Amino acid sequence: MKPLLLLIASASCLFFAACTKDDKTCPTGLTGANCDETIIPKSIIVKRVEVSGVPPYRANGIDWDNTEAGLERNPDLTIRIKPNVLGVPFINGGNQIPNADLLGSQSYSIGFHNPLNPEPYKLKQDLTGFFALGVFDYDYFGSTVTYEEMDYILFKFYEPGRAFPKALLVNSSQVSYELELEYEY
Repeated sequence: MKPLLLLIASASCLFFAACTKDDKTCPTGLTGANCDETIIPKSIIVKRVEVSGVPPYRANGIDWDNTEAGLERNPDLTIRIKPNVLGVPFINGGNQIPNADLLGSQSYSIGFHNPLNPEPYKLKQDLTGFFALGVFDYDYFGSTVTYEEMDYILFKFYEPGRAFPKALLVNSSQVSYELELEYEY
């Protein structure tokens, strides 16, 4: 009877992924006897955000960069993210897409790093909680920087019962965000 039991156990491991940790190494981010327990990472690194569907005009129909001189009508896109915790500031995406032609292009890839520091931004606060993600019109007038919200959504990197993903698609009512992610465990 033992060989038959071993054959059934091996078949269940191959076909139904019911392996124990002794049978295989758990994928990164999972642990437990059946590799079904999620490890919470120490930090999340957002490498890039692909954004599409950004509204080309404000809700009132006026261009995002409607200046008195009328020199610029297209927004300078940037991505901002933060834990949804009071008092925690947004982390700016670092890269901007200047004069984004929202009528001509449907998608923009925005790198998420600080151009003055080669170290990536690392999100470390309550990684299982909600985060705020948004696309903003970045403007610089003299010494004043402003961020005008174009779209904003609350989302989670983690849902119980699954590992932290390498790519995450987040959709608001208008905009789609595809995040490329890395984790430190």
